[in-house]
Amino acid sequence: MADWKHIVGTFAPMAAGFLGGPGASAAVAAVARAVGLPVGATEKEVSVKVMSMTPEERVALRQADVHLEVEQLKADVAQTQLVLADKADARDMHKNRQEGDNTARNLAYLSFVGVAGYLLLLVFFGSQIAPNLVPVLTAVGGTLVGCMGTAFAFYLGSSASSKSKTGLIAKMTGNGE
Repeated sequence: MADWKHIVGTFAPMAAGFLGGPGASAAVAAVARAVGLPVGATEKEVSVKVMSMTPEERVALRQADVHLEVEQLKADVAQTQLVLADKADARDMHKNRQEGDNTARNLAYLSFVGVAGYLLLLVFFGSQIAPNLVPVLTAVGGTLVGCMGTAFAFYLGSSASSKSKTGLIAKMTGNGE
């Protein structure tokens, strides 16, 4: 006999993907609603109902999964919009900064000097580094490179792909031409 989650995966792959994670209770509730069970149905009740679904309930389950996919895409778009707005706010703040406030520029320089110093340390003293310090230095190096990458992205702006993403988001949300 097939597992009820496998059956859900056949008709509602998005919902099935949530069943094994932190969204499991929401996925079980969505499946329950789709197959005509009341709000608050237990996983056991849902499993019994899924194992004996009618064709109409299978269609309803698939429709619920499509709705879940749309909601997930909306959440992804909203998250991307927040990230883009955060970058725009940072750039606006930088444009409107007080005369003589060079904090962002100094942090960018500091991250570059940090990466350069890190690389010089590895080149000239890499063989002398104690093995137990390697994980710490790796973490520090990764952080420095990440800071430098963020500084470059801030100062050099978005790439063409980011511009096309912005256009795509505008079209998806109805704000584009």
